Amino acid sequence: MFSCVESDNVDPAVPLEKILGCVMSCIHVAHLNDIFEQKKNLMDLLLISLSPGFQWTVKLSAFSLIKELCSRLQSILVEASKGASQHDSTTSFVQELFYSVSPKIVECISTIKIAQVHISASECLLEVTGLASVRWTDVGFKEELLHQYEVEKNEEAKSYLKKCIDIFENLE
Repeated sequence: MFSCVESDNVDPAVPLEKILGCVMSCIHVAHLNDIFEQKKNLMDLLLISLSPGFQWTVKLSAFSLIKELCSRLQSILVEASKGASQHDSTTSFVQELFYSVSPKIVECISTIKIAQVHISASECLLEVTGLASVRWTDVGFKEELLHQYEVEKNEEAKSYLKKCIDIFENLE
């Protein structure tokens, strides 16, 4: 499924944001089993992309990929609620995605001073949070999220962060 990521023949000069775009296209059309089979590779790619060593443009591509993945996982959860058999696997994947990438997303908001990143990251965090159904007590980055909400200057990003906080508070 992710042959553009796994191949040894990939040109090392291909920008990471292009690879993320390729993976996003694959997720959009992939069979469910392929997504689950590639979960570890996908999580590794996302965590690497969100690490401090990459430019903000890479992070924007990672946020788009996460939003696409959340969209697919949401549709799987909807189908699973109608009796499909993938509910447990999907729920497990959602939880892993949330606990792995959410702290990295909040870190991007706190370290990158570009409004476009704040908006995209905050929207991405809302997508992940909306799927995860975790309690505030389970969120290791609670204080940082509250702080980022307090200091956020961009109103659109601030509204996304507030929605994330509201989701957590409503689950308590």
